[in-house]
Amino acid sequence: MGNQITTSDKIVQINQIFYGNTFWNVDVIPISWAIDGTTAPAALAEVSSTNKARFRDFAVAGSDVFFEWEVPYGIVVASGIYFQAEGWITNVAPPAANETAIFSLSGVSLDDNEILSTSQGSAVVLTKTFASGFAQYDRWVSGWSTVVTVNGFSAFDLALLKFQRPTATPGTYGQAIGVGWLKIKYEATMQQS
Repeated sequence: MGNQITTSDKIVQINQIFYGNTFWNVDVIPISWAIDGTTAPAALAEVSSTNKARFRDFAVAGSDVFFEWEVPYGIVVASGIYFQAEGWITNVAPPAANETAIFSLSGVSLDDNEILSTSQGSAVVLTKTFASGFAQYDRWVSGWSTVVTVNGFSAFDLALLKFQRPTATPGTYGQAIGVGWLKIKYEATMQQS
């Protein structure tokens, strides 16, 4: 669907691409915004190989952090959220073909006058399976998770999301792995202010 706006002697084309009156959006949350969990990953560091990027090394098992995410206006709560993790191979021993790194995400959504200790929803597990050819300083990207159920989920709430490399199932890649950012995908409706 396209709309035209006339400004003096020029025509500006605005493209709006959406399905019906909803669309999918992705929020990117850098690891530098993370709050240490019970077993914090390594401190924020920079990977440098011509260019630079920030990361935190998540140990083989148990490293966890919290992210604060303001639940957007217009979100379709019934659709839930999905997550994706991305980062860097920081260890000199890269993953071999078919080795895995496993991450999980759980969350709680807090409104005005709700207590911080409210319990999280069930953790959803996401597996990154590596192809052959990864080397130190390569960027890695997981697929998208299945739907994450966030307890008390509602627009305008503050969602506290717990991201971790689980102790019981860290995957078969036996090294720390650099995590650079978390992506949250959600469905929203077109809104007018």
